[in-house]
Amino acid sequence: MKEREATYEEVKQLKKEKILELPWDCLEKDDFIYLFENNSCVCAVIRLSMDPCDNEIIWIDEFEIVRNYRKQGIGKLIICRFLEECNNVVKLMAKNSSVAEFWYKCGFQYDNPTWAEIPMVYSKHSCFN
Repeated sequence: MKEREATYEEVKQLKKEKILELPWDCLEKDDFIYLFENNSCVCAVIRLSMDPCDNEIIWIDEFEIVRNYRKQGIGKLIICRFLEECNNVVKLMAKNSSVAEFWYKCGFQYDNPTWAEIPMVYSKHSCFN
């Protein structure tokens, strides 16, 4: 699987072609977007941003596996590789409990599950069982 930086225009085109299903409409100029390709076909996209108040924190703002590549372990593989290479604390907001379960399997912990969305955090310095 290949990874490469992407542009907002590429993401818009993937949305237009109905390859991506999430909204992907809140992109900021400081975001980092990466495409993951398998045999020249996009299989996943991730959008990251630095926390504006703390440079030690990276936010996973959006992560989507293309429908044809779901339930094959690709998402967990991508995230686990990312977390191995990242020395920052990584945070995200899971949209619902099934999405939170995916992130939990990748090593994230529940941060405050009483909110409407589910805050989760990953830190190499935390203990995971």
